[in-house]
Amino acid sequence: MLGFEIRVLADGTRVLPAFSTVEQLAAALGPAQPWALLPLRAARALLGIAGVDSVLIDPQVADGAPRWTAQDLAQLVGSVR
Repeated sequence: MLGFEIRVLADGTRVLPAFSTVEQLAAALGPAQPWALLPLRAARALLGIAGVDSVLIDPQVADGAPRWTAQDLAQLVGSVR
């Protein structure tokens, strides 16, 4: 199963943060952030169905924004086994 982590901007716009490299993702959201690789075209098609407004490439993420921890990731892995 693949899930998407949607973020809501200050103006209420629902976006999917997407990153051009794993290094960019880790720098913005931390090394415990789960991720999947898929073509941008496919992500846009799936998110349009889900009512997401846009895909935001390499976004700047606020310091206080939610980030996954190693414990969160371990719980996720345990729940899909």
